[in-house]
Amino acid sequence: MTTYRLLPKHVSRIEIGSSDFRKHDYEYFSIVHGNVTSEDDCLIPLLEMAPSEKNRQELLNEILNMLALDTYMGQIDRFHNNIVFERNPKTKEIHLSPLFDFEYSLKSSYLDPDSIYPNPIYPLFTIKDYRRMIEIFPEFKEKLESFLSIKLVDAATFAYQSKGLVMPSCKLPFYHDFDKRQKKLIRKIIE
Repeated sequence: MTTYRLLPKHVSRIEIGSSDFRKHDYEYFSIVHGNVTSEDDCLIPLLEMAPSEKNRQELLNEILNMLALDTYMGQIDRFHNNIVFERNPKTKEIHLSPLFDFEYSLKSSYLDPDSIYPNPIYPLFTIKDYRRMIEIFPEFKEKLESFLSIKLVDAATFAYQSKGLVMPSCKLPFYHDFDKRQKKLIRKIIE
């Protein structure tokens, strides 16, 4: 059996959440219900909530991974209630909870030139916004680039096979075309 790496090597903490992803004593909050009140650009206030520089770097890495994954997946529904953070009650460290609600991923409307990736953490509505983010956080470029090596058809086929299903051949052109469009977008962002 062939094993496919579904995510780039650097992505170590992207999990898909279910109704039971919450840890017993942890505190959970979304960015408008925690100590962050801005829905426009709350990345810096979020990072300032971390109790140490190490936790700030971990949290930044998790957020940049999410932004890169969502860009590749065409996520158009990552609004404030679809981003949840967890706080360890003992250490007060903050981390991104497992990601959930990918219902609006893989949408062709994602390439709307007026709004690439609306999200409340950092506004990424245009190519210019992405490039500004890369200027501030150069590692974001590497995270986006890493998705250029993924083959969505292979990843989707693997997902079907892992559940004992067969990928319907009629879906292959869609995954192939979507993958091609998203990679074109990423190349345009990072050029």
